[in-house]
Amino acid sequence: MKKTKFLAMLLALAMLLSLTACGLGSAPAATTPEQPSTETEATAAPETSESEDPYANVESKIIRFASNDTTANWNESGYSNTEADKFLVEEIYKRTEGRYKIEVYPDGQLASSTSEQVAGLRNGDFEIATVANGSFGSMSTAFAELNVPFFLPSLDAARQLIDSDIGAAMIERAEADTGLHVMYVKDQSFRQVTTSGKEVVAPADFKGLKIRTQSDPIQMAAFEALGCAVTSIPFSELYTALQQKVIDAEENPWATIYSKQFYEVQKYAVQTNHIFTCVIMLMSPDFWNSLTPEDQQIFNEVFREAQLYNREIVDKGETFYKDACRDAGVTVYEPTEEELAAIKAVMVDAVYDDCREAMGQERWDALNAFIESVA
Repeated sequence: MKKTKFLAMLLALAMLLSLTACGLGSAPAATTPEQPSTETEATAAPETSESEDPYANVESKIIRFASNDTTANWNESGYSNTEADKFLVEEIYKRTEGRYKIEVYPDGQLASSTSEQVAGLRNGDFEIATVANGSFGSMSTAFAELNVPFFLPSLDAARQLIDSDIGAAMIERAEADTGLHVMYVKDQSFRQVTTSGKEVVAPADFKGLKIRTQSDPIQMAAFEALGCAVTSIPFSELYTALQQKVIDAEENPWATIYSKQFYEVQKYAVQTNHIFTCVIMLMSPDFWNSLTPEDQQIFNEVFREAQLYNREIVDKGETFYKDACRDAGVTVYEPTEEELAAIKAVMVDAVYDDCREAMGQERWDALNAFIESVA
């Protein structure tokens, strides 16, 4: 009799594990113990007893998060790009008392390109995705204020812009142009240039360089003005393209350069701080509209807290990840003001008129007035 009960317990446990293998398990978590298989899988949660999870018996509405961050990045702790997203996973579950649970699908499993992310949100294939502001430019000029090279003088200025009336207007335009709901703007600091074969310091050094940029037309034009051969291949394919020498160079914030292991395929990095970068946290409008006003308020509060938490993480990680790249064997060069001014002059001359045209004179004037007020 005891043996029969023991076998029954084993069978029940096996059935439970098979049911939770593709989701977050009994409690939310944003980490995975191992790399997902080729089949689409959400990140799994550690086993949690009912005493540890007071909402274990609550039937949860699943929110699918299509993430381009890697599984390794989700497993990383400290100053990872995913720290604020992990906060979202945990807090949404807790504050809705288990009624909503975010399942994270990393590595671009559900969608890797901007077009796939947007289509998936519109079609209801998933509920949350992030699109970089530079990639957003291929759909809308809503965030053009954030894509002007060498314009925002500091992270603090960029954050003030995002939190200002100008930032609110950017979000309104983005929602009107795409039909998607914007939850918040998550900054990732300024972008740096990395290369595989040579250090780029003067404008002439960029001539003929095959570089991947974001798909924003202004950003692409800025590097084309330096003589680069510009491509905007999907981010999920960037490491392979660098590894196979399809391209020579790329540009990203220090945290991304390190966490995506570009230091393995790029020998040089130049701290250009040429463009501020962020990602736009987007939500399916159908899902957003399905929430009660009370739950919408909870979601808004949690996402705002995640935005502020993310800023703390970015600030702590700036020097850490630059040093980490250097320790990994990357030659890091910090140009003089004169050297940066020479690169800036070429980009500014090439694209500022385009920026003004894309935004319209009123937006352009408002942006300039704002920059003067925070300089």
